[in-house]
Amino acid sequence: MNKILSIIIPTYNMEEFLPLCLESLIIKKGRERLDVLIVNDGSKDNSSNIAHHYKEKYPDVFRVIDKTNGNYGSCINAALPHLQGKFVKILDADDTYDTENLQIYIDLLATINSDLVISDFITVDETGKRRDYHKFKFPSNKEFLFEDIDYKTFLPMHSVTYNTDIFKKIVYHQTEGVSYTDMEWIFHPMSCVNTVFYFKSVIYKYLIGRNGQTIDFTARLKRIDNIEKGLLNQIQIMINIPQENKSYKYLNNMIEGRIKTIYTMGLLYKNVSYDILSFDNRLKEYPEYYSYAESIMLPDKILNKEIPFVKMWRRRKSKKQLYKSPLFIMYRLQNRIKRMLKNSTTDLFF
Repeated sequence: MNKILSIIIPTYNMEEFLPLCLESLIIKKGRERLDVLIVNDGSKDNSSNIAHHYKEKYPDVFRVIDKTNGNYGSCINAALPHLQGKFVKILDADDTYDTENLQIYIDLLATINSDLVISDFITVDETGKRRDYHKFKFPSNKEFLFEDIDYKTFLPMHSVTYNTDIFKKIVYHQTEGVSYTDMEWIFHPMSCVNTVFYFKSVIYKYLIGRNGQTIDFTARLKRIDNIEKGLLNQIQIMINIPQENKSYKYLNNMIEGRIKTIYTMGLLYKNVSYDILSFDNRLKEYPEYYSYAESIMLPDKILNKEIPFVKMWRRRKSKKQLYKSPLFIMYRLQNRIKRMLKNSTTDLFF
């Protein structure tokens, strides 16, 4: 039987979570239609042995790629040339799939040829308790066009399954050696998406609250340079995508969102060693996005106005001088009061 779904599982020191992750893929019927690639990224724990155990137990389902450590993107790059499935999806080694819905999902994927399939996902804590349900408002059980999706709609990696034919149309290479490259998975391949199908059920169960997660905000503040590297890679790709492309607005909105994230983190949070001035100078090479940064605003609901903090900082070229602005002094006082009321420990400068 032909493989229907390839699942890439990047794995680094995940012996605690990997068995549960892999067990969630053991569907009762037709599991031979699954093609699971466990990419062991130079783990120093028992991850490789666990992966090979499942390969031996279910040889028609699991394959293992053992490689030297190169971070998340290198795992995706290592797996892509070996895909056997009609569709491809990513599963992080500390997350799981909904096994019952996966069974139904495989049956669906066997009958459609859409470029992109979107599914719901949930977040769970380490006890398995559901925290949030993330669903979309798309037409279900029928194919529709990508251009019909609001370009500001965020499609997380957890919700996305691609037709593998897309990777025959582009030279896809995910940035290696840095974190947060999952954003690239929902960027470049989207430039080839025309048709979409929405599976109105949960496939992905995303674990939150684990110690060491890169999604932790404090960890993100320490790795702004990683976010920058991925962003600059996306901009280079964007340069070669024509504006008439059906995904152009979506892709451009993603870039603007990451630019806003970098300036917000780099300018508004204390104890951040990131060189925001160097990034600002690099962004000058792309006048459209350099100009966009001027429009980034900090909303002030109490004063009922917005603060153009990037524009103000560029004039001063100094965080300290920026913070001396009367508007920022007022904003800082407001946020101190908010933190006191909420007993927040968020490390905002203001």
